[in-house]
Amino acid sequence: MKAWSTAAFPISVLTTLAGLSFWLLHATSIEEPKRDGKDRHDPDYVITGMKLNKLDKAGLLQYTLTANEVVHFPDDDSTEVAAPYLVYLGKNKPPLTMRSRTAHVSSEGETVIMRDDVHIVRAAAANRPETHGRMPDLTIQTEEETAETIGPVVFTQGNSWLKGVGMNLDNRTQTYVLQSQAVGFFESRRAPGAKPAAAPRVTAAPQATATPSATPAPAKKATPTPPRKVEKKTRPTQPKKTKASK
Repeated sequence: MKAWSTAAFPISVLTTLAGLSFWLLHATSIEEPKRDGKDRHDPDYVITGMKLNKLDKAGLLQYTLTANEVVHFPDDDSTEVAAPYLVYLGKNKPPLTMRSRTAHVSSEGETVIMRDDVHIVRAAAANRPETHGRMPDLTIQTEEETAETIGPVVFTQGNSWLKGVGMNLDNRTQTYVLQSQAVGFFESRRAPGAKPAAAPRVTAAPQATATPSATPAPAKKATPTPPRKVEKKTRPTQPKKTKASK
């Protein structure tokens, strides 16, 4: 038994030394942090005067995105845009434009967050004038052609207007859904001096469609009466009598 313990002692010492050697090798081989700038949120390129055209699955132009300046960041593959201008082009429906002062574009371009004075315009159609909308920010899903905001919104169409808090927009169905505090004024399509125009399809939560008030019956046009001819009667003048001198 003594001989066995004596022989095992050197083996245990060698095993300990081997473990220490492996630890030292691992400790000295730790990679130093990379200093290539990829871990910092620094831009790698800047584009001035950018224009992007996106085609749909059928090869037709779906939308265009232009901007004064584009700054790309490689760490998250995101893009900051100055003065973005997004135009949706659809078949058999008027174009929809969206613009703001700044925007953030995700890595694949599927999400665009417009900020600072967002202005959207639905072009005029045969039966309605232009529709304008303003809000502080707007998050757009470019492929689904949807957008939303939780801030206050104001829509105007001719003399009609609608405002509320929170909105969902669907460009394919051309609908606007207000989430709360919806209030508005709608001018009759047959109001005097106004062209016939359909009210915007705006809905206030919970799924209550805001529609204009009942259209009054058109007023009958009064037929002007011709002016009367007034004959002025004149009395015949009689000669004055004069006294004869004697």
